[in-house]
Amino acid sequence: MAGKVRGFSLIEVLIVIIILSILMWIAFGPLRNQILRSKLHEAVNTFVADLNEMKRRSLTENASYGIDIAGSNFYHTFIDRDGDCTKDSGEVVGNVSLPSGITFSTSNTTQTIVWTRKGVPLNSTCGFYSGNITFTTLGFTKTVIISRYGRIRIE
Repeated sequence: MAGKVRGFSLIEVLIVIIILSILMWIAFGPLRNQILRSKLHEAVNTFVADLNEMKRRSLTENASYGIDIAGSNFYHTFIDRDGDCTKDSGEVVGNVSLPSGITFSTSNTTQTIVWTRKGVPLNSTCGFYSGNITFTTLGFTKTVIISRYGRIRIE
């Protein structure tokens, strides 16, 4: 035999594993941030689409529709049949949960937005609504701004 076949030592294998672990850790940060931004973007777009749908229904169906923010990551869409600007039992059209890890908060004390038949947003006391809804996830935020004239925009 010309020579003895040698394998890798335990130290060499551990060094390779440590180097690969460090490289994976470095690559995971930007990937995680991109996933979080994507989830946040999806949640905001879903909420704005629901706002626009409730506004559209109010204009076309001659009835008041709204959104009631039920918690930090859950809201209801509803039809306001009795005109009291609040969600009552039997008026719920849909229930929406935000993706895990995303929460929202409002700048107003009221958690309800009701669209009139003319496309004007009202609060739960039937006064004009204008305010911000801020979506948050681990350092990233997006804000939905609703003007008292019914304009919806994202910042």
